[in-house]
Amino acid sequence: MGRSSWRYAIFQSRLCLCRHKGVSKDGANKSEAPDPDPVRDTSGKLLSTKNTYYILPVNPWSGGGLELTKTKNMACPLDVVQTGDDNTRHSRGIFSSKSQ
Repeated sequence: MGRSSWRYAIFQSRLCLCRHKGVSKDGANKSEAPDPDPVRDTSGKLLSTKNTYYILPVNPWSGGGLELTKTKNMACPLDVVQTGDDNTRHSRGIFSSKSQ
């Protein structure tokens, strides 16, 4: 896939790669967090599973690009966090729907 076919997506905050289901007092499953806002590309369009993207932080010149890492968030095995490495300005990624 050529570089010109890549699109750009910006994250405004840390992105959790999973959704944790909790259990309410009556035993029913519930989501612990409301559905997040949809992620949009730099043109304001919703992300598509048919495209590939360069993933950038809101301010790509403030401390490097993004990477997957373990955090203290026990509900999610990996989070997307901004690195402190100025040599990593962006990461490539493909998004998939919840049903995949």
